[in-house]
Amino acid sequence: MKRLGQFGAIAFFILLLVAGIIVLVNKGNGNREEKKEKSNNKLESFYKNKFEYDDAFRKILSDSKEQVIAGIVSHHFLAKDLIAQFFSGIDTKEVQNVYIVGPDHYESLFSEEYDLATSFLDWQTPYGVFHSNQPIIDHMLNNLGAGNDNTIFRNEHSVYTLIPFAKKVFPNARVIPLVLKSSKDYQKFFNLGKKSFKDKSLLIVSTDFSHQVSEDQAIENDINSIKSLASMNFDSIDTIKSDCNQCIAFLYGFISNESSRFRLVDNKTSSDFGSQDEQNLTSYISGYFVPNDIRILFGGDVMFDRYIRQVANDKGYNFIFQEIAGHLLDKDLVVVNLEGPITPFDSMSIRTEIGTRNNYVFTFDPDVINTLLEYNIKVANIGNNHVLDFGQAGLNQTKQLLSSNDINYFGNTGMTDNSMRSSIIELKGKKIAFVNYNQFVDKGLETTLDDINQLKDRTDFIIIYTHWGNEYTKSVTQPLRKAAHQLIDAGADLIIGSHPHVVQEKEVYQEKTIYYSLGNFVFDQYFSEDTQKGLLVELVVDIESNEINFHEYPIILLQNGQTILAN
Repeated sequence: MKRLGQFGAIAFFILLLVAGIIVLVNKGNGNREEKKEKSNNKLESFYKNKFEYDDAFRKILSDSKEQVIAGIVSHHFLAKDLIAQFFSGIDTKEVQNVYIVGPDHYESLFSEEYDLATSFLDWQTPYGVFHSNQPIIDHMLNNLGAGNDNTIFRNEHSVYTLIPFAKKVFPNARVIPLVLKSSKDYQKFFNLGKKSFKDKSLLIVSTDFSHQVSEDQAIENDINSIKSLASMNFDSIDTIKSDCNQCIAFLYGFISNESSRFRLVDNKTSSDFGSQDEQNLTSYISGYFVPNDIRILFGGDVMFDRYIRQVANDKGYNFIFQEIAGHLLDKDLVVVNLEGPITPFDSMSIRTEIGTRNNYVFTFDPDVINTLLEYNIKVANIGNNHVLDFGQAGLNQTKQLLSSNDINYFGNTGMTDNSMRSSIIELKGKKIAFVNYNQFVDKGLETTLDDINQLKDRTDFIIIYTHWGNEYTKSVTQPLRKAAHQLIDAGADLIIGSHPHVVQEKEVYQEKTIYYSLGNFVFDQYFSEDTQKGLLVELVVDIESNEINFHEYPIILLQNGQTILAN
């Protein structure tokens, strides 16, 4: 019996050993299966045709790039040209990690404990395999409470639509896909974004904006959304009409330790890409969050009387600017030439015949003030040949209306009280002087040269806004060129020209830029193609280095009174 007991113990031990070996083998097989899924089982976009991506990128007209910390772009493949434009403008040099963050369209996370989902799986694209960044994904799982969910990414177009675009532009980067649970707890998502890994990382929020609305409603919603994005005010997130406000909160947390600002890339609706249902549109806002700098937009001549007043009476002043609103709202300020006084006097030019005297006498309704404020036009040149159309009384009323509404003005009007020939504005620690040269007043050039001399030791930049030249002439005369060079030699850093009503040449003299004429910005001169074209110029100043760059935006003045971007 003792031997039988020993035999039973040995048999039991052998059974335990065999069972242990089986468990180890199965565990090893399980690990191998898990690794096999990671290595062989790839995710993929529903849109696989390489030609469609290449065609979208071929349409990009600009090759300029800029450093981008984070961005927002559509995930509708219908808007693939807009998506390609967005990705093409990003400087890729420092980007090693790309977050693509989208909403949970199908409420797949509704019953899950975690608030964001990610996946270790790599992505097959027309441009090769887009590898996931496993260490960062581990960080998301272990420290941010994310869930590892492969299935959601097979269905979620907010992520898979953008993957091939990102792979093409960032061929050596790695991706971190994220889907966020639907929620209005924006603080929670802000905190998650703030805790995310940021070094050499770019975060892209994949979101569309207005849904199932008319074009007028889409424009109104998008203007409010762009204002909110430009303010970067966390408390105003609810004013943004997008399908992933929690994604925007996550983005705000991600960039919270960076000095940054929003820059609009483009604003479209599905009607721009062929949608025929004008009462059921989706709108798209694409933009970058870039290192903080100074951005000033210059426009040419604006005139709100005559036919433009008729348009405003019928459709409102907002109608004039609504197609380019986003490109005005994301700047620090917009500067224009105010081609006439703002007074309560009745219009003399409305419905008059071209060539009659009254056809050239302007006054603008005081409601124009609200329009200037609405569209970020914070600085106005009044040194021109129409500001005195209603005499000293009209000039005084204009100054009072502008100053009481915190709109800066400057300009040599030629009158005795000419104390506001220049204006100094401080932006982000830089003192910028705006000085007018008005060719049509006595001793105009002499006065401007004296103003520059008085200002150059008190300011960081001096910008001359001129009113000069010959109307409707694209060539620059030699005396005008000589005057421009004198202004630069005296200490001006930039010259912006107005009055000819057509766009004239740009010149670089002594490493300083001269725009001889920006043409019209808002005007009713529809008698020639050249007077219906204008140019907006964006001045970009690097706060650290004082380096200056420019972006140019050609515009078209439509015969319905609107101003639109030429492209």
